[in-house]
Amino acid sequence: ISGRKSDTDYLIRQRRSLRSGWYLMFLFYPLPSIPRKLMYSIWMQLKLKVFKGDFKALIIIILALVDLIWNMANIIKNSNRFTKEEFIRYKLLPETRIYWNENE
Repeated sequence: ISGRKSDTDYLIRQRRSLRSGWYLMFLFYPLPSIPRKLMYSIWMQLKLKVFKGDFKALIIIILALVDLIWNMANIIKNSNRFTKEEFIRYKLLPETRIYWNENE
């Protein structure tokens, strides 16, 4: 996995990964919980990547934020947010069971 950092598509894949998670957050999470979760996401990216020497990740974070701002009108238009009660019930759902065996 660490070898993927030298691939030519590393920036694109990481940017799209961050962007998709943030898009989903803005589409479905209740508005009061978004700023805290977004700041936590950015902080963890900085802590786990940028502060450890992967300065390409800083560029990725900035570009993903620009994409988020650029597409905010479409995100707001298409949002279908949980209410606070629905979100609490969603978080209480049990983890999905995965029926995949690593040895197969």
